Amino acid sequence: MNRIPRPFSSSLFKRCPRTGKIHGINKGAWPKWCLLLAGFAACLWYLLRVIPKPSRAAYPCQRAAASIGTGFLTYCAALAGYAFSSVKAKSLFRKNRPFLAGLCVAASVVSLCVFVANDSRPAAAASPAGAGKGIFPGRVAWVYNPNAAKWTGAGNYWDAAVNPQAEYN
Repeated sequence: MNRIPRPFSSSLFKRCPRTGKIHGINKGAWPKWCLLLAGFAACLWYLLRVIPKPSRAAYPCQRAAASIGTGFLTYCAALAGYAFSSVKAKSLFRKNRPFLAGLCVAASVVSLCVFVANDSRPAAAASPAGAGKGIFPGRVAWVYNPNAAKWTGAGNYWDAAVNPQAEYN
């Protein structure tokens, strides 16, 4: 039985057997360095976007990139701290300086704990508008309700009298 060859990208993603749509990531097919590359790219993108205009840090895409970049930088700092302090401790033991070597060993253990304890569970974000409903619960549906906002241009548009909560619900 001859099988039709799939493109390379099909092995990287989990697909629905019935529809063929992508519904997940095949974690075992991605090289280990892809996560490091994604972290470096997130840091670089965040810096290139936020440094020229700091108000962009509030954008949702920048907030996501900041968390990925922060995890990457924590990973790199913990790994570098472990490597540096363990090499320095070895050097200090050879020079017969046990107290300083012990401090470096302690720093090495702390760095190793930070490196190992980096939480790899997915972040759980609360839905800003409650529970999702419908066939695609993650999507936003805009509804037009002319009775919701009764501001005529006089007074404050944020007052409760102008914005009936029952209409918004």
